[in-house]
Amino acid sequence: MKNTFLLFLASAAFFISSCGYRPGYGTFLDRYSSLSVPYVIGDLDGALTAELVRAVASSLTFDHSSTEGELLLIVKLLDVEDENIGFRYEKVQGKKYKRSIIPVETRLTATAEITVVNAATGCSLIPPARVTAFYDFDHEYNATEHDSNTFSLGQLSDADAAFAAARVPLNRILVQKIIEYIYGISYTQD
Repeated sequence: MKNTFLLFLASAAFFISSCGYRPGYGTFLDRYSSLSVPYVIGDLDGALTAELVRAVASSLTFDHSSTEGELLLIVKLLDVEDENIGFRYEKVQGKKYKRSIIPVETRLTATAEITVVNAATGCSLIPPARVTAFYDFDHEYNATEHDSNTFSLGQLSDADAAFAAARVPLNRILVQKIIEYIYGISYTQD
């Protein structure tokens, strides 16, 4: 009798596990296998959207689908601000300094609102949350040593080029925080 019962339990365990049966869903987002990332609202050049798609596609949790995902990751870029945080006196010629102070270090701050939506029902699975990232960078205030018009031939000043270049790491940091938030939510809600 005891051997028959053990044989029954062993065979039941074998048949149940062979069909792919699992006793639950596990974490919150384990119920879904694919995620679509629509264009980020407020991303004028598409760089943040491209970085977000790259991060989702390289994650092991979801298959990225451009249009047919079970989940939609809705991201709104609310604000990108710059704040001057480092200054120096302006040089005239040689080693003389003017009394004017110019910015040489800036902090870019980006804030995004994110939510995950079930694509089939349109219901939000997590409430909207705000994620903020910042990036500090140095730049030269004036591209020339003389007080000439730096835009006379259409060139950008060093500060403008630095602002454009700083958006790349800022987008990476913001995307990393978005991904960490989503995966963090997946382990706290069931």
